[in-house]
Amino acid sequence: MVAQRAYFFRKMDHLRQENARVYYDDETWCNMGEEKKSIWFNDSGEGRLRKTAGKVDNAPWHSELTDDTKPAKRSYNKAQVQQWLSKHHVIFDSAMTKAELLELASANRPTRHYKIDVEANHFGVEILRLPPKHCALNAMELAWASLKDYVRKNNTNFRLTDVHNLAAEFIAGFDEKAAEKAILHVRKVENTFKKSDCFVEETVEPTLINDDSDCETDDELYKD
Repeated sequence: MVAQRAYFFRKMDHLRQENARVYYDDETWCNMGEEKKSIWFNDSGEGRLRKTAGKVDNAPWHSELTDDTKPAKRSYNKAQVQQWLSKHHVIFDSAMTKAELLELASANRPTRHYKIDVEANHFGVEILRLPPKHCALNAMELAWASLKDYVRKNNTNFRLTDVHNLAAEFIAGFDEKAAEKAILHVRKVENTFKKSDCFVEETVEPTLINDDSDCETDDELYKD
């Protein structure tokens, strides 16, 4: 988790140095089922964004693997595992059991490539995934939280039409100043994480004592 966070921060710093246009992406219950899974396509399949970086979370629709990088599944029967190995040019013995074949497939699992990344790359868009469980680093989370708060405070009739209209009102009024405030808050959270991680690595870890004296080796445990 810490390593993923460090990579994310380095990547974000690099993008900002290049003055890349960063888009935050997220979904909420207010428009569940209506969000475009590939936000850089319009209804005609044409791209809407150019060299940019999109920040997304790890939702299933953001993490669907390309067909050629999907791993062999334990639910496969033996013939399917053999077919997967052959497709990925992995040599195996036909006498191997399914369990052995699955171990071989796991050892030769291809590097992950995500469908959303491949499609985005066609339009000069780079996808940067948030570290798991780090929604606080997504400015869109703040926007959705504010939207829900606005709806709850003003929803008096509890009708779906009213919810739709209130959501539309909030979005129409969410101007550049509000967006800037959300992004600045995320930057503060990033800096907090950076300082904390740096403190642990440079101050806490050097003081930790790695005492292996109480740990017996396997040879010692099984001596007669």
